[in-house]
Amino acid sequence: MPQGSFPVVIEHGQKTFEEEIVIDRPNLWWPDAPHLYKVQIILKDQFGDDQSGDDSEVIDDFVVTTGIRTVDQEGGRFRLNGEVYMLNGSQIFGSRSPIEETMKWIFCPPAHWYVRELLQIKNMNSNMLRIHVHAFYHPPGNTNDPRLPEIADQMGVMLMWATPAWVRTGMGWGHIDWELVKGKPWYRLHSYEWSYDEGTIGRRLTLDEWQESQTWQAFSSWESMKKQRQLDYDGFSWCNLHGGPNSVTYKKPLIDFHGHAKLAYWTNKMVYQKTVAGSADVNVVYGPEDLVKPVIINLPVINHEARISCLCTQAARNQLFYSCF
Repeated sequence: MPQGSFPVVIEHGQKTFEEEIVIDRPNLWWPDAPHLYKVQIILKDQFGDDQSGDDSEVIDDFVVTTGIRTVDQEGGRFRLNGEVYMLNGSQIFGSRSPIEETMKWIFCPPAHWYVRELLQIKNMNSNMLRIHVHAFYHPPGNTNDPRLPEIADQMGVMLMWATPAWVRTGMGWGHIDWELVKGKPWYRLHSYEWSYDEGTIGRRLTLDEWQESQTWQAFSSWESMKKQRQLDYDGFSWCNLHGGPNSVTYKKPLIDFHGHAKLAYWTNKMVYQKTVAGSADVNVVYGPEDLVKPVIINLPVINHEARISCLCTQAARNQLFYSCF
């Protein structure tokens, strides 16, 4: 068991101490294998006597679990433990049901909510959760809860976390110019994501409209994310996983207000695979004369041989693209 000791002098105020402890051939932390180590710090008084034959008395101790990993970039590529990796996941606003608990649980939800959200991330082939702070000229609306990184470490999820110390300033996206729209009906106050038509606000969608909204969201996400995989993006952060200001409009969240995964959730799950196959063009075939150009996108597999077979027409086989990023 690796261990070390060094002397410290306790003085008034706060002081930081650093010491290196060498761990030979450690089990590195990976999202698929989140190895954790227990680190125990023991503070002793060398002039005391703990009656156990030791010359020093234990004053205090502290235990933390952590994983050993490196996170960096090289050549414009994100790397985890020195290997090219992707950060795939979703953003979260912290708006959790039931609605009467939402404002309280933004800051301090029950632990089972953190587990539930991280499981939603893992089940989507994801490895990252982005904790968003909406603090546009307002008090910060998120959390510094230490339980979240502890649970995420155990479940193999990386975090992109802007803490409440960070505040957005300036006129950003989503800002409404009230002078410009003064005197116009409400449906003319277009949001940054959708232009409303008269009569579309404040009513339920028909079944056909609901199915169409699901289909368009899933299809557009697949086409966009597939192209970005081909362009060698370092990862994705879908806005957003569930909850948030768009919960009931049913537009952005991957999981609806009742906890049901939408079609776009499964699209993300498909894109987040290490190996993805599709068409180099839009994944719609309009007729028998259309030429399908297959494309296979693959993350590097270290010390493994990848065998990929493709069954397609002769015309398509002649234009097969294989991309290994």
